[in-house]
Amino acid sequence: MILVTGATSVIGQKLCQLLAENKKVFRAMCRKEDQLQKFRKQGVDAVLGKFEDPESLRSAMKGCTFLFLVSPPTENQLQCETNVIDVAKQEQISYIIKVSASDANLRSSVPWAKTHAHIDHHLRASGIAWTILKPTAFMQNFLTMTKPISKGFYPKLAVTGWWVISMRRI
Repeated sequence: MILVTGATSVIGQKLCQLLAENKKVFRAMCRKEDQLQKFRKQGVDAVLGKFEDPESLRSAMKGCTFLFLVSPPTENQLQCETNVIDVAKQEQISYIIKVSASDANLRSSVPWAKTHAHIDHHLRASGIAWTILKPTAFMQNFLTMTKPISKGFYPKLAVTGWWVISMRRI
């Protein structure tokens, strides 16, 4: 069975949809009761789990052999994802697919790039078989930029914080 963390994210929702359409056995991990109920109404095996809570992760992983790891970009992402990897090792998860970042680098001054690099290294050192996905961007993110783009501006990420956007004339 596959445990999909971040099941309510754009990536996680699409993965759950594809797994269900292809009749694959999986479990969706949610952080909120209403999310859990929504998945269950669709006939999806869903559990509550929090990245910060090893016991809830253990419970979510019961009976699973594969793990899809994606979490929100927060200031505690490093601790959250390393918790998941550590619990996965204890629960004998045999394979982890992790969504990382194309610019992941331990020497980066960009917070999320450095965070993803640390998590990637932790996963590689865990002894669990892994695949690390390193997307550059997602097309659906550009949909939120249609208004500034139509006015000749292209939003670009600034390095001053976790998610700060500045505008550049195109």
